[in-house]
Formats: sequence, C-alpha cells, structure tokens
Amino acid sequence: MKAYATEFIRNLAVIGHGDVGKTQLISSLLYVAGATPRWGKVEEGTTVTDYEEDSIARRITLNTSLAHLEHRDTKINFIDTPGYAAFVAHARPAIRTADCGIVVVDGVKGVEVQTEKVWAYANEFMLPRMMVVSKLDKEHSDIGIALDGAHNIFKRAIVPFTLPIGKEHNFKGVVDVVHLKAYQFDENGKAKEIDIPAEGRDVVDKTRERLVELVAESDDALMEKYFDQGTLEGSDVLANIGKAIANSKLCPVFAVSTTTLVGLSTLLDHFVELFSLYRMQRTQTFRSSA
Repeated sequence: MKAYATEFIRNLAVIGHGDVGKTQLISSLLYVAGATPRWGKVEEGTTVTDYEEDSIARRITLNTSLAHLEHRDTKINFIDTPGYAAFVAHARPAIRTADCGIVVVDGVKGVEVQTEKVWAYANEFMLPRMMVVSKLDKEHSDIGIALDGAHNIFKRAIVPFTLPIGKEHNFKGVVDVVHLKAYQFDENGKAKEIDIPAEGRDVVDKTRERLVELVAESDDALMEKYFDQGTLEGSDVLANIGKAIANSKLCPVFAVSTTTLVGLSTLLDHFVELFSLYRMQRTQTFRSSA
C-alpha cells in the first residue's frame, strides 16, 4: 500500500440519523473516485462498509466500519457510523478520533433526532464538521427546508458551499459558491463545467456574501479589511476558510445525490482542498500554543 504523509490523509467520521444515506454516500464516493469497480448499493447489499449479514438483511448499519479512497494524491479515510437509536452510541468513539465530522441530512426529512444527538457528540469533542444534504433527487426534497431546520436547531453558521442546479428529478448539477463555478454531472458522476445559471443567481450571490462575512469574522485583521473594503478578495476567502472551519465558526454544506452521483466529485475536491487549509490552521494553532 502507498505510504501517505500526514498532511495527505483525511480522517472523516460520517454521522447522522438512521437511513439518511451515510453508507450509500461512502459507497458512491468510492465508486466515483475509482476505488471500487462496482457501484455498491444498500438495497442490493453490496456496499463496502455494510458487509455483516445482519446489516445487509436489515439494510442498516449496526457497527462502525471503515473504508478509504484516494483523490488528488490524498487518502481519505471514512468511518461509517450507525444512526439508529439503539446503535448510535457507536458514533461517539468515531467522532473522538476523526479530524472532522461529515453530518449527513436527508433532503426530504431534514434534521432528525439522532442527528441532534451526534451533533452533541461533536460539540463534546469540539470537532469541526461539514454537512451533506443527500437525496436531493427525490420527490419533495428541498435543500432550503433542510438548511432552515439546521439553522434553527443548531444555531450555527451553516453556509452552503455548493447549491443545487435543478430540483428533485431535475437535480443535475451544482454551483460551487467558494470558487464561483458550476458543474453538470453525467451518469457516472463525472463533472463538466458549465456557466452559472442566470436563474437563482441572486441566491448564489447572497450565499457568497454570507460566506465572506463569516470568513471575515474568523480573524480581526480580516474583519477590519472587510469593513474598509465592504468585501474580501477571493484569495483572502480561500486562504482563511480553514481557520473558520477549525474554529467551528463555519459549517460548510454540500448538495448531493448518492443515487445519481450528482455533486460527489465536487465534494471530494472540497474534502482535499478545505481540509488541507484546515490542517494548516490546526498545525499553526498547536505550534503557537506549544
């Protein structure tokens, strides 16, 4: 097996309520990244992390399990955790050992009870986290409702880093708010860059403004610059996102479908890029406190 330096390793605990799509998210990411030749599916009992007979039969995760992939010369380790009430306590040790928590929320049902519990675990260990809103290809899915629920429950600066293009069965792409780019995806999850659609551009602009504000709030010098200029340059935003995530002042949100593979390659890109910035910030904090 290839040896990876610490800065090229990401350890991510995938957490959330039962049946929100955590296991399918990992399986679909493995397929998109080329880590597995076959696209494993929960309903077929072919996912990598749900390999036990009881898990396959019940179609739920009963124990914590591991999987990994390589993307852009970076190894990403996933810790798949149970989400049902009887088993959710297994998520706690996974959260304790992870670099970051990936909170999966159902795009139809929004934030559910066990999601609140694992969020509390993450608070306990001061674990930075990201949120993935899944099932956005399903009928009655709505990222706006999911985000409103998350804001109301968690009282946290939760900001979309990718916004969906299209809704329900027309969900075919995402807008990357960080880099101000848009992508459309084929049936294998491969992304093609397209123009940002004119429809919904106001939402993109408002989301970008909110992101800039939160990044500015993570640093006194940036805040002063923000007040002077009324905004921040793109280089300032990107360079300081890691600080905002590391200090738990910012929880990025990503729009995906694990059954049509929309948004997954963009999510992998962000795992590599954002956690590189996050690790740099954590290292600087550790050295300054030593």
